[in-house]
Amino acid sequence: MDRILVQPVEIPTDTMFLATNKNAMLALGYLTQAVLGNSTAVDGFVCTPTIPASLSVLLTTGSIYSLQNVDSVAYLTQGIDTGDQILKQGIVRGNTTLACPAPTTSGQSINYLIQIAFSETDTNPQNIQFYNSADPSVPLTQNINTLRKSSATLSAKAGAAATTGTQTTPAPDAGYVGLYVVTVANGQTTITSGNISQLATAPFLSVKLGSILSAIQSGAANYGTDTSGSANTITVAITPQPTSLVTGQRVWVKVANTTTNSSAVMNVSGLGNVALYETSGNPLHKGGVIAGGIYPFVYDGAHWVLEGPAADTLYQGIARPLLTSTLNLYVATTGSDSNPGTSGSPFLTLQHAVNVALTYDFNGQAVNINVADGTYTGNLSVSPFTGGGSLNLIGNVTTPANCIIAISASGVSNISAQNGVVINISGFKLTNSGGGNGIFSTSGAQINMNGPMEYGAFTGGSGAHLCSQAGGLLQVTANYKISGGANAHYSANALSELTCGAPTVTLTGTPAFTDFALVSDAILAVSSSTTTFSGSATGVRYIAQFGGLIQTNGSGSSYLPGNSAGSSTGGFYN
Repeated sequence: MDRILVQPVEIPTDTMFLATNKNAMLALGYLTQAVLGNSTAVDGFVCTPTIPASLSVLLTTGSIYSLQNVDSVAYLTQGIDTGDQILKQGIVRGNTTLACPAPTTSGQSINYLIQIAFSETDTNPQNIQFYNSADPSVPLTQNINTLRKSSATLSAKAGAAATTGTQTTPAPDAGYVGLYVVTVANGQTTITSGNISQLATAPFLSVKLGSILSAIQSGAANYGTDTSGSANTITVAITPQPTSLVTGQRVWVKVANTTTNSSAVMNVSGLGNVALYETSGNPLHKGGVIAGGIYPFVYDGAHWVLEGPAADTLYQGIARPLLTSTLNLYVATTGSDSNPGTSGSPFLTLQHAVNVALTYDFNGQAVNINVADGTYTGNLSVSPFTGGGSLNLIGNVTTPANCIIAISASGVSNISAQNGVVINISGFKLTNSGGGNGIFSTSGAQINMNGPMEYGAFTGGSGAHLCSQAGGLLQVTANYKISGGANAHYSANALSELTCGAPTVTLTGTPAFTDFALVSDAILAVSSSTTTFSGSATGVRYIAQFGGLIQTNGSGSSYLPGNSAGSSTGGFYN
């Protein structure tokens, strides 16, 4: 910091005092700039309702730090100085009250933006005496300003009144920054704390020097809780508020919802939705993060990347909880996926119940998903679980028609499993109007229908009641009913296997099929020695092609239901 040199018995001049003030301001400005940077920062100015309550808000004492010219207006003999900018401090001492009147039209609301700007004015006029060279005994007197005051201007900027819920917040005026939004409805006579919200972009100094160490130790600067109500959107605010995303930036988030597709995004402190990815370079897959888990993400310049394994490898970043006995989870149409999944407080969807199950190490134990009667319109996709054991999906095993999984989405299977998972299914009626499959096993998965089932109408495409492909295995060991048609009842292809050992398959209402059994480069095993078909169907009895084998152990060409002869051109029927 520059200091003025004054010689002994030197006559002081105005320049000495003004330069001293200016040098001190410059030093403090550059020091503040070194600590806070060049961006506007605000401290204090807590916004509360007035006491007694009214249609005004109260802002407490505070200060603003803003990048400004050294002197845009001549500082007396020091002149104008716009060659450099420094971070200036504007202080407002005492409370400020701002009026926010209610709109006059019924059904409307209005948003007020509480905004602030740095201000600097010459003020505090005084009668100042000057030397009178014409008559030194009579000084000259002039009323002039004696203080250059750095302060702040606070105002409530009204938005346009509009139907409640559609009103918008106005943008800050030039030179201002927004701090709060105050929402007032028609007919309102007082403002409460619930009407006041701090802007996510408000540049408050939320962490002070004395608390930086504790903030680092607590991780507060990089940790937040997801406040989103959407399964595939994470919304989190961290303190202090970042002004932009920087490559390498990290956040830890306690996630509110399990992801249900591979299009999930995260919005950090209002800086926009950014896609979630895995370290493999692929989008974060369905179930990659699970409700209640705490996960680390790093920004790579284009995506938020989940660091380390996804939720189906680890749970909440640590080893999965270990089951020591059978786990029963419950699903009902009256439930909620925010419930704990107990019999008295069930989940709403099968997918959420399975996602919760996959957070555990099964440790050789069974997990039962118990599904109450009703119609469920969401599909179910099962990924591998850890620790052996069994995953059992159980509906109404007495009357499967009371527990329905009805899918309408295009090309979506009712229940699918992949990547070597093994599951057991019983007690459901399946319908599908979107052209998807009913039970679909692929990529080495094994699905066992070990209890009663019913297969209703499948329309809208080439879906089959039972389908295996790409090394998948389907096994049927219990009686079941066919009450609706499909493109195929049995479909096996691409080195997969489908076996039916059900004692009785009952067909009602003469369901129509294009091909009752369709096998390509795969094996279908069903024979009269173990399975009896009761009732009739229309359509081609079977198609075996491209090396596919239908093994009936000599049950005859008319064994499978249908009213049109089957074909084994390019395949085998035995």
